[in-house]
Amino acid sequence: MRAKLLIAIVVVLLVVLGLSAYIAVAVGNELYEARAALSGPATDLDRATLLDARRHLVNAAEKLDGTAASVLSVVPVAGHAVRAVEDVTEETIPVVDAADALTRKLDAIRALQVVESGRIRLDLVGQLRGPLVRQTEALADLADAAREGRSGWLPPPLWDVLEDLELRARGYLTSAGRGSEVAGLAASMLGQSGPRTYLVVLVNNAELRGAGGIPSAAGTVTAVEGRLTLGRFRHTVDLRGPLPYEKVAAPADFRRRFGFYSADTTFWTNTTFSPDVPDVALVAARAFKKATGTRVDGVLLVDPRGMAALMPEGAGVRVAGTEITVGRDELPDYVYSGVYEDLGGATPGRRRALLAIGQQAFESILEGGGLISSDTLARAGAAVAGGHIRIVSFDPAEQAVLDRVDAGGDLGGSRGDSVLVAAQNFSADKLDYWVHRDVRHSCTVDDEAAACTTEVTLANRAPEGLPRYVAGKPYGVVEDLVEVYVPEDAALGLVESDGHAQVGPDRQDGHHVVGSFLELAPGDRQTLAVSYELPIGPDGYALEVTPQPLARDARLRVRVEAPRGWTFDGAGTESDGVASFSGALDRTIRLTARPAGRSGLAAFWEGLVRFWREPVF
Repeated sequence: MRAKLLIAIVVVLLVVLGLSAYIAVAVGNELYEARAALSGPATDLDRATLLDARRHLVNAAEKLDGTAASVLSVVPVAGHAVRAVEDVTEETIPVVDAADALTRKLDAIRALQVVESGRIRLDLVGQLRGPLVRQTEALADLADAAREGRSGWLPPPLWDVLEDLELRARGYLTSAGRGSEVAGLAASMLGQSGPRTYLVVLVNNAELRGAGGIPSAAGTVTAVEGRLTLGRFRHTVDLRGPLPYEKVAAPADFRRRFGFYSADTTFWTNTTFSPDVPDVALVAARAFKKATGTRVDGVLLVDPRGMAALMPEGAGVRVAGTEITVGRDELPDYVYSGVYEDLGGATPGRRRALLAIGQQAFESILEGGGLISSDTLARAGAAVAGGHIRIVSFDPAEQAVLDRVDAGGDLGGSRGDSVLVAAQNFSADKLDYWVHRDVRHSCTVDDEAAACTTEVTLANRAPEGLPRYVAGKPYGVVEDLVEVYVPEDAALGLVESDGHAQVGPDRQDGHHVVGSFLELAPGDRQTLAVSYELPIGPDGYALEVTPQPLARDARLRVRVEAPRGWTFDGAGTESDGVASFSGALDRTIRLTARPAGRSGLAAFWEGLVRFWREPVF
């Protein structure tokens, strides 16, 4: 009897193992092929690739719905794994279908003339919202399936796969959701329900201010049912009016921190002192109304890199007073540096040239069908992400959407750890084009707090032979007020600086602000370091690093160490409880760390691995 029972058990085990092997190989191959097809950048996915991935997913779903999988589904452990894989496979197919529908819609729109003589066809832009909403819904269902499939009976490797799938799906969900919001916002902001007039402020970040650069010119663009009309642009010197400069109404934090520098007046030069762009936009709009009588519905802050990103391929601008024509790709460096060599410094000719460059650049943007080419859209998206184009609407609902998609430049209050390094040029030169910036942020996280340090290093690489207007006096010496913005609920610790005067601590919009004046001769490097401790909640640690738009992107290095068993998500790589990122600070960088929250077999395995790795002595 015992022998028969033992034989029966062995037979059952062999059947289970055989079925498991069959399912693992057959389904695994199909899923591997589907994943391989979808592994490239989203922008490179075409219909053929999507349809190939869908075919493999359907094959996998059919196998998971077959007899072998049905038998395994009643077996403990194996059954949980089969049902979890089946659920996420079935929910992935609608994601691919939605991506295919979106691709077809984009292809159809690209085949039409979306921009005609300065008019954007709002009906075509609006057609993107439906496919984006469907993509969002499909991704939400997939993320839920990946979360709900993680039961205590799930084998640890499969738990890891489903956890990674949920994180990826939620990341794509955020992007798709932002896209649908922007598509819904476009019609109202482009004047479908009535004319909209926006103030365009052109800034030059060769001379830094907190919001990016010194305001050099301002004008208007008006939108009526998608048709864009450019108004007159004027140099900010011509907008000041007579002395004494008039004050304008400004938010309390703005006036308290920057009123001393006449930022809240018609002086204009220091209007962009605050890194909080909505406050800057409000003050600039009020100063513009005093100068011109024109009321605006919002503000665009654009620097030379932002202008170039919007220009169609092949577009160029003529430099007034010269025979020089500057192409799209050369425009930023010419505005930052070349124009001073050709036309000098504070001269009427140089001012007229910069004004004409800005006007021509925007004319090419409004007239060119390249506004919606794939290349231009990618460049524009990167420019918005890097802060080279900031869009502020004075409609609160619209502004909320712009903030959610990182287009509005709102400093705001932080929900976790946040880092912003902002510099102000105090030496009235154009040397910030020659300054290279390195930002390092490191944190050690436990269940209750994060101990963090932010370091920023400036290196002055100004060459010999610069015009005096650019190099200042003494020659090539940079004097920047560098400020580090950290969360308001952080307990500030040590502040170390190579500079000669510490500034702060102060507060602005939910942040502590600590700074120092750094003075660098050509070839010098100086560092400011700020340490603090930040309490964290049950959801773990979240970091957000925001760029100040610069002529040259800062280099960012992040290192976050968390307890073993925590999971990381966001930018960078993870190894042995440490997440790290190294690269250009050309967009908002986000990273999270939280307890894994595993249960059952996955938790047991994790504890066993942690025990095995612990040193004996």
